[in-house]
Amino acid sequence: NWKEVIKIAAGDKHSVGLKKDGTVLAVGNDFDCQCATFNWKNIIDVSAGGRHTVGLVNDGTVVAIGDNRCGECDVSKWNHIVKIAAGWDFTIGIKDNGTVLATGDNQVGQCLVYGSGRKISVSANRDIVALLSAVGAVFPRGITTGPRGNIYPEYRACLYDWKNIVEVAVGGTHIVGLKEDGTVVAVGKNQYRQCDVANWKLF
Repeated sequence: NWKEVIKIAAGDKHSVGLKKDGTVLAVGNDFDCQCATFNWKNIIDVSAGGRHTVGLVNDGTVVAIGDNRCGECDVSKWNHIVKIAAGWDFTIGIKDNGTVLATGDNQVGQCLVYGSGRKISVSANRDIVALLSAVGAVFPRGITTGPRGNIYPEYRACLYDWKNIVEVAVGGTHIVGLKEDGTVVAVGKNQYRQCDVANWKLF
């Protein structure tokens, strides 16, 4: 019964809904048991990866279920978490002191979040993580960086030009940021004009 759902998340082939009472619904491909959330309680946030589902419990701990071949569900020891994000086969958590935890696939550096300073929000997709700092700056990880850790030119604006960001969202090959004045910025690959947001004014 998908009534009183207050938040939704979409994985590769499954959908997740967080209900007002803290329980979680999930439907779709359940090959890796990523929809087996029926025992979850006291959940305050959800995120869906490629084939796993992550829930933030109201006591700051994290639960995860589904494909764990890369360790993306190894979150049982996490605590004091306030934000979560699930990528394709990795999971990111932000603690109440602003530090960041990561587990799962790290082939393109998407889990290299340690020592990155205080962060307040995170967004993730297949191979990209975008961390939002308390001062409104965005720090990309994953396929945004080359083999030597240098930021690819199409993503460099996140580090040098973006300021006063209040929300960040990650697509397959691009990052979008909402500024506090209601304007929108985007960087990354633009082969489908997914970064053409210069004229957007959201409020």
